[in-house]
Amino acid sequence: MRVVSLIPSATETLVSISGSRLLVGKSADCDHPPVIGNVPVVTRPCARAASPAEADQRTRDLVAAGRPVESLDADLLRDLKPDLVLIQDQCAVCSADDPSVRAALASLDPAPRILTLNAASFEGMLDAAIAIGDATGLETEAEDAVTRWRERLHTALDAVTPYTTGPRVAVLEWTDPLFVGGHWVPQLVERAGAEHPLLPTEALAGAGAGAGAHAAHRSAPPSRQISPEDLVGARPEAVVVAPCGEDLAAAGRAAETLRGQPWWSELENPKLAAVDGRLLSRPGPRLVDAQEWLVGWLNGRPELIPTDFPWIELA
Repeated sequence: MRVVSLIPSATETLVSISGSRLLVGKSADCDHPPVIGNVPVVTRPCARAASPAEADQRTRDLVAAGRPVESLDADLLRDLKPDLVLIQDQCAVCSADDPSVRAALASLDPAPRILTLNAASFEGMLDAAIAIGDATGLETEAEDAVTRWRERLHTALDAVTPYTTGPRVAVLEWTDPLFVGGHWVPQLVERAGAEHPLLPTEALAGAGAGAGAHAAHRSAPPSRQISPEDLVGARPEAVVVAPCGEDLAAAGRAAETLRGQPWWSELENPKLAAVDGRLLSRPGPRLVDAQEWLVGWLNGRPELIPTDFPWIELA
């Protein structure tokens, strides 16, 4: 089995279920874990920029023009002779777009199987792991991994008091312009006992009246752009800066820049943390780390935070 993954979350999941030996190609954004460092890269980013605002504008221009935000090396892909290619068609700015990938794969002989993954919730992440396991012959490994992740999730949530209203939290996945995190991000916040008022979860159709904020049968829409006035009006007691796809150093710089804005003083002195944005923006196994961190940070339980979790708290 020869696998090419064009999704960082799928790459992390494949490695987590003991599939690193199967990976023969990856996207330019597949940067974790270190064991995949020498795997050939089959895409090239087209929207890299020096500032968040410039990166946002380049991305918007590419999407508006119908061009991919990552270019695909079709010749290298052909040379790798994949049996399976992992892609997504949910987010136009997250990876090589689905039409361009399918067009390149259509020219291969034999044509590889395509597995499209569109996780939009924590549970969707677990389902994606099972799907990858089924597609790669690692069914047992995937089931064991999902069991471990669910056990860690429930252990963390045991520290949450469901009878009190927790702090109002704003998780920002971009800072210029401001974007508030969606999909699984509000799930993680609410399960940590807090509120995510700028983009709360909603009960899924058919979930019934008993679907509480911590239940699995809730999800949120995609991330959305907000204004500084929106953020101030939400009166967050905690702000998390986790720029999509950016590392901890970039997140720290973005947080420092953010609190230097004139309107920041209108906030009510919220706690401020910078987090490696590659964790919160990817529906992969490190969402479990993020859940443990949120529970620990928001509930005064530092012992729950993974020792290697990439974050800093800004005084």
